[in-house]
Amino acid sequence: MYEHILIAFDLGYEEQLPLLIAPARRLLGKRRGKIHFLYVDESQVHHATYPILDEENAKRQQTIALYRLKSLISQYVPEQQQGECMVKHGHADERILEIEKKIKPDFIVMMAGKPGLGQYFMGANTNKVVRHAKSSVIIIRP
Repeated sequence: MYEHILIAFDLGYEEQLPLLIAPARRLLGKRRGKIHFLYVDESQVHHATYPILDEENAKRQQTIALYRLKSLISQYVPEQQQGECMVKHGHADERILEIEKKIKPDFIVMMAGKPGLGQYFMGANTNKVVRHAKSSVIIIRP
């Protein structure tokens, strides 16, 4: 029934990963579908880290983030259900929608927003993805 699920995940909140993976695995069931993972690094969006993060260091940070992402995923998702792991830079909503066009997931699974008082409301990125995604979006509240 479902072949591809995209989980948009922030590595700054590793404790949320099991909350995102659980519904994705239930949707796939015992099928051989894939769960794809996307982390969007927004640290350079406003060039706040530009003076200290040159191109070489940025590539190194991306490699480290990808390694961390794959390491976390291997703890929670059986190998046969592991899809692509991606690390992108930019605005989270834009990159999520860009990857959605590429892999055409049946569902996108993401958190409502960052932890704290704001968790009861949808964050700006989540709101934009819900409004513009062609796929169904599952929003998880912690």
